Amino acid sequence: MNGLNEIVSANEKASQLKTYHIEFKVGVDEWGDEDSHELSADGKSIFSAGNGEPEDNILSRDVFTGKDYIDAVEFGMSLRAKGYTKLGITYTGAEVN
Repeated sequence: MNGLNEIVSANEKASQLKTYHIEFKVGVDEWGDEDSHELSADGKSIFSAGNGEPEDNILSRDVFTGKDYIDAVEFGMSLRAKGYTKLGITYTGAEVN
């Protein structure tokens, strides 16, 4: 009977989980390549990135993309699930503005 209680408990926990929905819109240029990411939730823009000047500023290079944003949010959610509520940050190297 213990196994049944564990299953019921797991199902109760799953039913209590809340999902925050994010719309991820990908823009493409005239050649069909991704050129912008726009994330929105609850009808509000929460992040955007796009190709622009200089030419090195493109989504497939070192620009923080919408996918990076989703990864960061998921990482934060996993930390919270582990019980973390604050970040301890040690800055090294050049001064951060």
